[in-house]
Amino acid sequence: MDSPEPTDTKPQVDRRRQALIESLQQRFSQACQRRDAGAKQALFKEAVYLGIQPTLLFPQTTSAGAEEADTLPSESTQGMTLI
Repeated sequence: MDSPEPTDTKPQVDRRRQALIESLQQRFSQACQRRDAGAKQALFKEAVYLGIQPTLLFPQTTSAGAEEADTLPSESTQGMTLI
């Protein structure tokens, strides 16, 4: 007979993932304010390493004319599939 899976594991993973995403978003926002391209690129790489969709780092904008200063260099996003 198989032992049952712990029921509280999934919520802990979700909370941890959400905390990671919030931390990355906060640090990405600060890097954008400083216009620090190196820090933004490092955070992008960290998100990929952690298995977090890098697009979650970008500020949610409602207008089509988002500031270009808040995006990563084009060479960092080549080959990235957005879903």
